[in-house]
Parts: sequence; C-alpha cells; structure tokens
Amino acid sequence: MREVAKSIGAGAMSLYRHVPNKDGLLDLILDRAFGEMDLPAASSLGPRRALAQAARSGRRTMLAHPWLSTLTTLRPTLGENYLRWFEAMLEITRAPRRNVRTQVRIIGTLWSYVSGFAAYENGERQTGLTAGEKRVAAKPRVDELLTSGKYPRLQEFVAAEIGDPTDADFEFGLNAVLDGLTVD
Repeated sequence: MREVAKSIGAGAMSLYRHVPNKDGLLDLILDRAFGEMDLPAASSLGPRRALAQAARSGRRTMLAHPWLSTLTTLRPTLGENYLRWFEAMLEITRAPRRNVRTQVRIIGTLWSYVSGFAAYENGERQTGLTAGEKRVAAKPRVDELLTSGKYPRLQEFVAAEIGDPTDADFEFGLNAVLDGLTVD
C-alpha cells in the first residue's frame, strides 16, 4: 500500500479512505482491467466470431497487464466490469438445448487458453532475452542432450528455430479451441 500511495503522490493512510486493504485495491485493479476488454455482441457477429473477438481483446488486455492472468485466479471477480464481461460471455454462449454449466465450461475453456497463452507471452517478455539469446544461453545443455541421441523430436524442434510466440500461433490455438467447442 505504501508503494501504491507513493506512486500516486499520496500518503499510505489516505488510501484506506478509498479501499479497506490491499485485497480491496487488488479487486479494483482487477475490475478496471476487465473494463478495458471489448464486449462483443453475439447477435451481430455470431457466437464463434464474438468469442474470437473476446479472446483477442482478453489477450491484448493481459499483455498490457502481465499480472492479470494470475490475479484472476487469486481474487474473487465480482466487480461491475467483470460482471458485465461475464454477462456478455453468457449471452454469446447461449444456445437452444445448452445449459448454463455448458456455457460456463465453454467460457472457462476459452479463458484458460487465452490466459495461458498470454501468461507464456508475458513470461517470454519478462526474461529480457530474445529468442536467439535464450537459444545461445541454452546451447551447451541442449547440445549435450542432442548428442545423446535420446531426443530426436527435440532435435527437429531445435533445427526449426521456432522463436517467440506470434499472433499466428495464438490464432492457430484459438481456432483449434473454438473448433473443439463447436460454438456455432
């Protein structure tokens, strides 16, 4: 709380007039991040396109706020912006003969993919190393493993020089998830 107060030029005790404690502050920033996400309308896009748009918006927000994917698992999400987001997601996933449990499973599966992908991307950015620099750092150990002959698939992977995750990688996974969910 002291660090937050210092960053906004206020006294730590003055923050307590607005939030009861650190958890209250975390709840506020979590809800604010959900307020940055686009809320697509299924009626104008169709469910698959609306879910894809929501996934892309969620990823953008998580990349802008690296703490978001973790914080959503640690805090109850009951703020107004989150509830508006969840209501929109429930509306998108509504379908004849689909119960609420199935809707929540669809939302949860999609959100798990988005938050996992964004967390990986954020982790990659936080190392401060490029994909090439990481390969150089890992080269002695990887060369040792490859020389053993026990890892032919790893050898193919290293030779492919895949690099950091891309938008195309995200879209590939997103389409696979949406295909598996059969949301249309």
